[in-house]
Amino acid sequence: MNPFVSNGNKLRWRFENVKDLDEIGILSDVFIIGPTKWKIEVLTKMTKDVKYLAIFLYYAGDNENEEQWICQVDSTMKLICQNENGNDVSKTILIKYSNNSNHFGWPQFYKWDDLDNNGYMKNDSIIIEVDFNLKYYDFSKNIPNLTDVSFKVEDTEFYTNKGILCIQSEYFYDLFINKNHDKQVIEIKDIELNEFRLFLASFYSFFDGVEYTNYEKLIELAEKYKVVTLHTNCENYLMKNTGMPVEKKLEYADKYDYYDLMKQSINSLNNARRIKNICKSYEFYKFKDSTKRMILLRVLDFVSLHGSWAGREHL
Repeated sequence: MNPFVSNGNKLRWRFENVKDLDEIGILSDVFIIGPTKWKIEVLTKMTKDVKYLAIFLYYAGDNENEEQWICQVDSTMKLICQNENGNDVSKTILIKYSNNSNHFGWPQFYKWDDLDNNGYMKNDSIIIEVDFNLKYYDFSKNIPNLTDVSFKVEDTEFYTNKGILCIQSEYFYDLFINKNHDKQVIEIKDIELNEFRLFLASFYSFFDGVEYTNYEKLIELAEKYKVVTLHTNCENYLMKNTGMPVEKKLEYADKYDYYDLMKQSINSLNNARRIKNICKSYEFYKFKDSTKRMILLRVLDFVSLHGSWAGREHL
């Protein structure tokens, strides 16, 4: 089996005896997509005293090499209407599985009291269909003419291709091309298995594993190994992170030259007091001149709009 798998499947189940369904739920049999195993679970969830049908997709594998592979699932889940000419209810989810979680889905897929009235429950049963498209890469596979280098982390080997690394990383280009590094196994220390797996995954365009628990470490690795795609993924994550203070985003943007993040952060400064606090902060004096210039231009925008700085709170 090749280490990369792209596989699509559509499956359908009838879940019976669902009128008394509760939060314990009913699980489907295990189904196999590519090299991975999954289950569907249907159950009920209460939200603000409203009862909902909940549907979850569970990873059910026992792969002994789990720490060496990644997968992405693009899944559309349908609740099938059992009335003639009725409309199905469908919802789509993008799953990036990397051992951090094993279940994904919708705790409020459909209001429970409407199932029977609208034709989704008939003869005490519901029908669930899933359209399942999976992309998968296995770093445990050493394939002749495809993998030509491996990295050893905590006694676990990850096989990959020098060309893929060189295209996206100045560090690896210098190591393998300019310095003609010919070792087949490279040992990497001071990094956890999952962090290194997500780092390698960034070289494969289908997978973006940057999230709250790892973005800081992945930014460090992107900078250390000069990986353009990983830096882009990290910048995109920071831009979407609405809970992070703009001051923190400015620090990342300044340090790693995240231009789009810089523009977004500065454009969000519409409060005079906030701009003043940033300009007076210790971090401001550590910023690059180009960053200071952009912030000060924002101040000038403020003044040009209002004719004065004092007494103004909002742009």
